[in-house]
Amino acid sequence: MDRNIHPNSRKARQLVREKSREKRLKDAKQGRVRDSKTDLTKLEWFKSQLMNDKTRASYGESSLAEQVALYIQRNDQAYLDLKKQLDRFGASTNPTKARKFSQLEDSIRHEREEFFGPGVAVPDLTNPHCVKLLREWDGKTLGRVSHFAVKRVKADEEIELMFPDLKLLPSEQALSLGKVGDDSESLLVEDNVEFDGEDGEDLEE
Repeated sequence: MDRNIHPNSRKARQLVREKSREKRLKDAKQGRVRDSKTDLTKLEWFKSQLMNDKTRASYGESSLAEQVALYIQRNDQAYLDLKKQLDRFGASTNPTKARKFSQLEDSIRHEREEFFGPGVAVPDLTNPHCVKLLREWDGKTLGRVSHFAVKRVKADEEIELMFPDLKLLPSEQALSLGKVGDDSESLLVEDNVEFDGEDGEDLEE
């Protein structure tokens, strides 16, 4: 702020409002970018499942819920690999990986809370027309996404029986199975741990 402008003046208050508005617009734009990346990641994953099952015209409710359960586990191994590295070498020795791990843990926790709460918003693959659109989608742009019907899918009793530890983070699941600290596995994993994040650019080194 200009030192010649009195902090309690009308001009000063106007400048504060303008800066506040600029920040809101910037935050909103970044939010839209994150949402677009999340949508692309989600659509790419479900499209890949359809391409592996080309004869399927649509999913039943239970089958779609099972697919969502698999979707929210897509980064579990990357999470465990990063955790092994940080546990062995320390977060302070590699702040970039520590930041990746924190982002990944937040994303995994959020998706699980959605699945066992209000539901995860996914393409409505119980709708044959939506299945057809997703199969034909080029996998690159969001131009046709507005044509996809969206459905919120929640975990039901069948899912809880099928995936009894799904509410837990991957490290908590491993702990319950006695796998944490297992020296039979090598702790030297690749430096380039890949995973599908909600914030693609932020998760790259």
